Amino acid sequence: MIDASNLPKPHFRTDGSKVLYLMVTISNGSVTDVAEADAASANLVVTFKHRDKSRTMVEIASKLEVPLKWDLHISPDDQRYIYTSSCPRPPVEHEFASFEEWPHPVPWLAISNFRVPADGPLRCS
Repeated sequence: MIDASNLPKPHFRTDGSKVLYLMVTISNGSVTDVAEADAASANLVVTFKHRDKSRTMVEIASKLEVPLKWDLHISPDDQRYIYTSSCPRPPVEHEFASFEEWPHPVPWLAISNFRVPADGPLRCS
């Protein structure tokens, strides 16, 4: 468990009350910048699709034409975060979404450490 102040930078946190729009910049095969964006310019969108007492589902949609991996941390209170596994988004020529699901409510989510994974099979971790 890590304190919110120690989350990797940059990181973006959401309680799911609004969609998280991000602009990921790729240069020479690497992520060079990630910043919040508006709906029109975002190329990565994080949305809580379902949340109740028994489960939480988050959709991460990407318009990038390269594979992308990120780290996810979940929190009960936006102060203490726990790392959780996530699956990379494969390279596609159109918008593609991956879904992360937990068998319990997730009040807060932090996404960080954006990177283009090394060549080879894409693995969830």
